[in-house]
Amino acid sequence: MAENYILRLQDEFVCCLCLELLRNPVSLLCGHSFCKECIERFWNSGEEFLWRCPTCDFQYSDRPVLNINIILNKIARDLSALMLPETESAPGSQVIECDVCVDGRSRAVKSCLTCRASFCDIHIQSHQNCTTWRNHRLVRPSGNLQESFCIRHQKLLELFCRTDQTCICSHCGITEHRGHDLTSVEAERVEKETELEAARTNIRNRIQQRQGNVGELRQTVNRIKASAERELQETERAFTVLINSINETRRKVVQLIKDMERTEVEKVEGPMRQLQTEIMELKRRDEHLVQLSESEDSIHFLQNFTSPYVLPDEEDPPHIDVCTEVSSVDLREELSHLKERLEQIGKWTFLRVDNTDLPVFFLIPPQPRNREDFLQYSCQLTLDPDTVNEHLSISDGNRKVMGKDRTSHYPDHPDRFDSVPQVLCREDLSRTRCYWEVERSGNPIVIGVAYKSLSRRGGNSECIIGGNNKSWCLFCSDSSPSVCHQTEMTEVAGPLCSRIGIYVDRCAGTLSFYNVSNTMTLLHSFTTSFTEPLHAGFWANQDTSLTIC
Repeated sequence: MAENYILRLQDEFVCCLCLELLRNPVSLLCGHSFCKECIERFWNSGEEFLWRCPTCDFQYSDRPVLNINIILNKIARDLSALMLPETESAPGSQVIECDVCVDGRSRAVKSCLTCRASFCDIHIQSHQNCTTWRNHRLVRPSGNLQESFCIRHQKLLELFCRTDQTCICSHCGITEHRGHDLTSVEAERVEKETELEAARTNIRNRIQQRQGNVGELRQTVNRIKASAERELQETERAFTVLINSINETRRKVVQLIKDMERTEVEKVEGPMRQLQTEIMELKRRDEHLVQLSESEDSIHFLQNFTSPYVLPDEEDPPHIDVCTEVSSVDLREELSHLKERLEQIGKWTFLRVDNTDLPVFFLIPPQPRNREDFLQYSCQLTLDPDTVNEHLSISDGNRKVMGKDRTSHYPDHPDRFDSVPQVLCREDLSRTRCYWEVERSGNPIVIGVAYKSLSRRGGNSECIIGGNNKSWCLFCSDSSPSVCHQTEMTEVAGPLCSRIGIYVDRCAGTLSFYNVSNTMTLLHSFTTSFTEPLHAGFWANQDTSLTIC
């Protein structure tokens, strides 16, 4: 029981870096303890200025000062002393008993390979004091002494054959192992222990590496959870504001309807009370006449009906200008649109975007299906005068470009196309989704997009929109319209409309060209991964023009 308790207690004082009993233990503020040498080696092998606990991954802004925990060090030393007899007697928890003791209760402290027996601390003294036995080979107590002898020759296994990687006796060394690479068991043990220590070092390094990997993954999990929690809070806050706004608007609209009801009812209630008063007076007179007609006394009848009972002049009922119908059709229609919009938001999905520094999930709406949907992503673009070629002119607030036969003199600028009649837009297409339309006149014309790093010097394909891996374009021609990327041409179904729509979805990695008329017709869609900021660009020939709508 006591030995099992010590073993369990020893497990509580094992360094998680070297997996051995703590040596010169130090404790961090988070409460975990390590060998001083192990934690220093762990920190020195990690990232600069990153000091964290290998167990809980707690990070310290400054490198902690390591002081040996005196109490913990004493406990570790005491445990080491308690475990020492167990280690010397036999591997594991096996207890080897003395072969000489009659009662068999004394623990052996040594085993003799010559005598092939184990002895306690009393009976081993004969080997230490007797000259004859001093040359006997003593080892740690072992219950498997027979394994130390050759099965064939019953001699001590004192040699190691490196050729066959097995222990042999001296007789085996001069017979079947003759000529092999032989060495003593002790020498091979020293070499193998060196290899074992190297293997343990590799294992410890691998453990540290894997613990570092676990720490990185734990940090990744924490970042995911923190990001999701942040978005949950922001979304809940946004929906709470929206719900409060809906409730407030509902309250105001309900109050408006009730106020209108009260105002119109008040207009009617005044004349209605007046008419009811008149009715009551007429009923009173009618009742008087009925009573008079029933009288049998003629004198009474005539005295009470001395003059004709004349009614006052009849007046027309009062004209009341009121609204009897309450209608909120327009309001309900507007609310229906809001409901549809909310239902569309409910269809949004997450899309992973890998063309950023780190993969990012964006919550995005469904793909647009009609021109109204596309126009939600319209962006205002203007031509960049610093990029326009001298064979082009721009006007209409830098929204129209024309090709001409004579050159213009523009100031030198590193962004200007010096040979190709092209121009880029000033604004980059940085939003998740961008849509714009251009009106073209004349042929041929090129409509496309390009990275800002597109070459501006010379007239080769590296400078032409669509002629390289930095640009994509639609080549507008009456005879053979086509799209182009890296000089690879693909024909599209014509004819082309005068108005062309261009749609970029950076998350989906698509660039699409559309014919725009009463309906939108897809001409072609590129699928790629955009790695740089995009700019709209145009190529115009003589007597052609393009206008950004």
